[in-house]
Amino acid sequence: WYIPTPDYAGGHFLEASFATLLKQNGGTLLGNALMPLGSTDFTSVLIKVQAAKPDVLIVLQGGNDFVNLMKQATQFGMTEKMAFGYGLVEFENLEALPEPARVGWGVMEWWWDQPDNPNVANFVAKYRKLYTKYPTARSWFGYVAMHTIAMGAAKAKSLDSTKVAHALEGLELPPDVALGPHPVAYREGDHQLLITEFVGEVNSKGTYPHLFEVKETVPGPQLAKSPAAKGCKLVYPA
Repeated sequence: WYIPTPDYAGGHFLEASFATLLKQNGGTLLGNALMPLGSTDFTSVLIKVQAAKPDVLIVLQGGNDFVNLMKQATQFGMTEKMAFGYGLVEFENLEALPEPARVGWGVMEWWWDQPDNPNVANFVAKYRKLYTKYPTARSWFGYVAMHTIAMGAAKAKSLDSTKVAHALEGLELPPDVALGPHPVAYREGDHQLLITEFVGEVNSKGTYPHLFEVKETVPGPQLAKSPAAKGCKLVYPA
């Protein structure tokens, strides 16, 4: 694998995690060139990648950085020479890419097409009535955030932020808010929301909104490191 690493804390954390998984599975990391956030020209790194001839290029960039890198990699003909894997696939990014750049495997944080879940179908229908477009993970995050605050305040019987935070510890979202195949809850130890990961392949021939094919769903507790392993320690105000 070759990993053009976004040069900030999140990018370094992801690169280290991918490198560990690669090593555990007998793979070789050929390089991890650092790229500053907001890069518009990936030419120098892509030349290094081509020279290294990896089997897989792991893309950890997000937003416009992801779009720019994938467009340039496609122009270099790299999407036909190697496989692509992503730390995160975002609906908005896929929509912004030309068809030849829509390749590879990765995970979605939420996906609108869950045919066996009537709660999701209801949410999508209501969302489209309001906004026409299909909801993305960002849409779901906003929906979850507002319901979470309301449920926390109701449980705490208070608007005090510390009391609400305590009330959210261990809180499981109801099915019509979780909108997924597995339970979604706030972990007590570090307040991480353990969501379902939608693992799949970019639909290279798909048209909007069918830009991704879910192959597997994985419950958050199976993927997340423990609070102790993450080194996270929460301290409440006195």
